[in-house]
Amino acid sequence: AVVSTQSTGADWAWADGVTLNSDSYTNWMDKNDVPVQPDMWKGVGNNYQVAARLFRKTREMKEESGVWDDTFKSMVHPYICKFNVPVHYIVYPELLNWYEAKQSCEDKGFYFAKIRNKAENDRFVAAAQLAFDEDRHEPKFNHENWIWIGATDLNEWNEFRFYDGEEINFTIPWARKQHDNKTNAVQGSQDHVADARWGEWDDSFGNDWKRPYACQCNPNGMELDEEMQRINEEWETADKKKKEEKERLRAEKEARREERKRKKEERKQRKEERKQRRERE
Repeated sequence: AVVSTQSTGADWAWADGVTLNSDSYTNWMDKNDVPVQPDMWKGVGNNYQVAARLFRKTREMKEESGVWDDTFKSMVHPYICKFNVPVHYIVYPELLNWYEAKQSCEDKGFYFAKIRNKAENDRFVAAAQLAFDEDRHEPKFNHENWIWIGATDLNEWNEFRFYDGEEINFTIPWARKQHDNKTNAVQGSQDHVADARWGEWDDSFGNDWKRPYACQCNPNGMELDEEMQRINEEWETADKKKKEEKERLRAEKEARREERKRKKEERKQRKEERKQRRERE
């Protein structure tokens, strides 16, 4: 919010005290390049227009505007907040089911959280740490440890995507033994994703379990800097090596099994040969 630091509207500053000066960005309303706002109009008594509002549209700019106007603090308008945190996500401790969480984000003018890579997952963890005063709860799967995000496999079983169909194109950091797609007659199938405070994903009963949830301001995700790119590359490289190691161990296990089978056949063959020699004798 922009407010005047004087009752007459002589000086303007942001709500956090940063004063607007000749180098500051402003977008006060003008007409034919002649400023017409702020006009610091005086109302009843000693009440001046010392608060600023932003026009979504004007008569001249019907599609978009964004121009500023000074007004009275008593006026009722929609409002916008700046989240002064170095993270992209906003985590709400309020306990809702997955569908309620999605609707709550939209009602606030936000978007249900999408996590598109490992670096964003790390930023999500930072946002979760800001949202909670207490440490994680025990046991591990206590609902308040897990935060709803906008991922689901409702459209195609076992193929997790974001709620609008956008594909998830990174190696998901599933918790151990997840996703398991558990199903029961009462709760249905675990088709909705929650991200732990520490960054592991879990598939869950979204229409039944109530958990914290996360929204985001920008629907297009974060612009990756060099550090975030490095984190993503290291994550995907490590996952590739993990898969290669798992495949190597599987191949070695299979080779040992085949070797045991071969030796067993050889012993059986030698036993049969000894038996035949005894019969000839």
